[in-house]
Amino acid sequence: MFLKSAIDCDKIVGNIEIRTRKEGDEITLVGRGITKSLKKLFNEEKIPLELRNIIPVISDGAGVIWVYGIGVNSRVAVSSKTKNIYIVNTIKE
Repeated sequence: MFLKSAIDCDKIVGNIEIRTRKEGDEITLVGRGITKSLKKLFNEEKIPLELRNIIPVISDGAGVIWVYGIGVNSRVAVSSKTKNIYIVNTIKE
């Protein structure tokens, strides 16, 4: 399955980093309106324990902006005012 996510570049704080999860990471997903820790979100999504520490995460100076297979943080979501977009293309098996 091919997944495509769009991030508003102008809302990114500082530099971006591709990494795995860190203790305390959290995200507010578009359309959900609540902030959840990645630990809780991975539990809810039934992601196996052995995969949780290898799932790619993109973060900036303010925190997590994208999680592989999960989505984009509402803080950096594309809107009608978006001028510059960063596209993340991934394949989910």
